[in-house]
Amino acid sequence: MTSTETISESELAQTLGISRGELKRLRESLVEGEHYKRTPEIVFLASGIDLILEKINAGASAVQVPALAKLTILQQVLNPRLVLAQHGNLRVRVKVPHTAKGNHFRAGDIIQARHVEGDLWAYHGPAPRFPGDPLAVSKK
Repeated sequence: MTSTETISESELAQTLGISRGELKRLRESLVEGEHYKRTPEIVFLASGIDLILEKINAGASAVQVPALAKLTILQQVLNPRLVLAQHGNLRVRVKVPHTAKGNHFRAGDIIQARHVEGDLWAYHGPAPRFPGDPLAVSKK
């Protein structure tokens, strides 16, 4: 990578497969002007990209979260876009598809979800058409 190559923050996050929030957290330890520039959007320089890659590779060996995991729904919350679920012994929030009448997930349903960041996960699978839809959820 030459020293004149740059990439925008959104493109870099998409290329690395991480959220922009995670990339922003990694960028906080970098030096503006030396590793990235603020134009109308944030643009990473080659030196900044190298440091970001080093941090991601160093953190990858520390904690491994499975790409796709089975979670058990504990309860619904007021926000129809979220449910509370259990992953191992942790309580996590899961973003789920919803309709105008709410979502069709119920306590005890087992779903597959992908880790997003922190305690936030995203449902992975078809949207249930009705509560207990066997194509979308399974029971114990």
